[in-house]
Amino acid sequence: MKNKFLFNIIIYICFIFLLISCDNNQINNSKPNTYIVTFETFGGTLIESIEVEEGNSIILPQNPVKEGYDFIGWFIDTDYKTEFKTDIIINSNLIIYAKWKKIENITNSDQIEIIECQGYFESAYIKWKPDKNAECYEVCYKKSNELSDNLTKLNMMLIREYPEYFRADILGLSVGEYDIFIYSL
Repeated sequence: MKNKFLFNIIIYICFIFLLISCDNNQINNSKPNTYIVTFETFGGTLIESIEVEEGNSIILPQNPVKEGYDFIGWFIDTDYKTEFKTDIIINSNLIIYAKWKKIENITNSDQIEIIECQGYFESAYIKWKPDKNAECYEVCYKKSNELSDNLTKLNMMLIREYPEYFRADILGLSVGEYDIFIYSL
């Protein structure tokens, strides 16, 4: 009987030590890991790295700018096959790569000179000086953050000629920034 009692006391003491050691491990490991997300812009505007706690996602900074290029988007590989999505959970250090598309010359003649470009409510307009070698113009647009090269062609009825300039009105836009392209034909 004494042996059983002694055995129970030893088990009880071991159990208490086990619980105490578990609590100490939880206290010592309560600080979450942090990781660094680095933005590689390949010559675009510098973007500071972000420190992120493990298991969190990030909010992307403002898009970088690079002279002579359009920003296409952020990717997690240099082959630009996997687009970075803001719902990705960060569980390690990460480098995000900017993808750029070189801006091509719009015309073979004189460069089109933009006079004014404004946006308000769900519309935008752009004015430009006429190109002496152009018979007419085509205007296309896309949302600035779209990765797609698919441009929306503006109806020719929304491109008007005035004595000193041309004007195109783009209607039905959602909130955001847009890229507008003018092609002389």
